[in-house]
Amino acid sequence: ALKSDFAAGDVFDWLGRLRKRGEQFDLLVVDPPGFSTTHHTRFSAERDYARLISCVAPLLAPNALLLAMCNVEQLRREKFEAQVEAALQGVAFSRVAQFGASAIDFAQPSRLKCLAVEIVRPLLGMAQSKALGTR
Repeated sequence: ALKSDFAAGDVFDWLGRLRKRGEQFDLLVVDPPGFSTTHHTRFSAERDYARLISCVAPLLAPNALLLAMCNVEQLRREKFEAQVEAALQGVAFSRVAQFGASAIDFAQPSRLKCLAVEIVRPLLGMAQSKALGTR
């Protein structure tokens, strides 16, 4: 059965909770706003996208798909993709696709950047790392 849920709140708080519960997902879509604030933090996609992906990485199951998206014009495609890949350090993955908005619907070049990756080997949790003698 397909399991889904909706949660409202600070994404970093929720990602931490999900990680503590040991949750893993077969598909994660990451499409944050370009900028947001909470009572405690500020998020800028241009500055913090890698941090967001590094918090998502422990939640990716083997063979999961990660669809990372960003619509911030100042964040160039090369830097966006570099941030995603750097944040997946320790995760074996392969690129499935990279694309932007459809030329039929949007003026080109589009600000939208999308990178789809398949997780071959997920990030090891602390318990798994200790059991395998790795860090």
